[in-house]
Amino acid sequence: MHIPKTAGQSVHQLLINFLGKDKVCPARVNNQLLSYSKQEMDKYQAFSGHFDWCIFDNLPGPKFTFTVLREPRERILSFYFYLRKEANKLSQEELEVSEKQGLKAAFTLSPYDYFVNPKTSIRNFIDDHYDNFYTYYFAGRSYNGRSKLKNLIFAKTLKDTEDVLKLALENISTLDKVYHINDWQDRLEKDLSEITSTKSLNYQNYLVNQNKTIEGKDRLEKLKELGADKNVIQQIEQFCKLDNLLYKNFFPLH
Repeated sequence: MHIPKTAGQSVHQLLINFLGKDKVCPARVNNQLLSYSKQEMDKYQAFSGHFDWCIFDNLPGPKFTFTVLREPRERILSFYFYLRKEANKLSQEELEVSEKQGLKAAFTLSPYDYFVNPKTSIRNFIDDHYDNFYTYYFAGRSYNGRSKLKNLIFAKTLKDTEDVLKLALENISTLDKVYHINDWQDRLEKDLSEITSTKSLNYQNYLVNQNKTIEGKDRLEKLKELGADKNVIQQIEQFCKLDNLLYKNFFPLH
């Protein structure tokens, strides 16, 4: 289950290398996958992308499910600068397309308006991608988990965010493996070799879509250079509050 900016493209390429391109579903997002019939999905042995977890509940046969995590604040900053980089490749006309409004916001809004300002027109859309995304995704088992679970909290079906974190930990514990972004490749190759009795066709270092323009340690400083003040930093810390607890549950030493 691929969380944005947790080596998803690299994992996808590794799966192709192990299993063959024809065995790995080319769909990478929900809308693409939902266009497949059950018969079409049955042709593939592996799925990797930004998917609602619940889509796979009714697939037959044994499954090996996994995800990759990274330090929550670093994921947020990496995602933000990735969106800005992608937006910079587009023309003004392309940025005006409704499907590109997320990219446009990251590129044109100030850090305050993007991360904090409640009057920002796509505030909820932005927050759904940043606000404790690990926790809400694994608790809700879908990419709109935050919206669904916030409604349940409002309706008092769930007591509070502690219940959401508990549910997230329960759900993520059903995965076969949770890898860390720093060492996922060796561990995943070993596990796939054991599962498939296959060795990688071509050993390589899988680094796809890695943002090499900004070093990890420099992203926070770069954000400050763009105008981020203490309110922005505090908001980002709030966006990590639950995710930090979830992350430390699996990687206490990182």
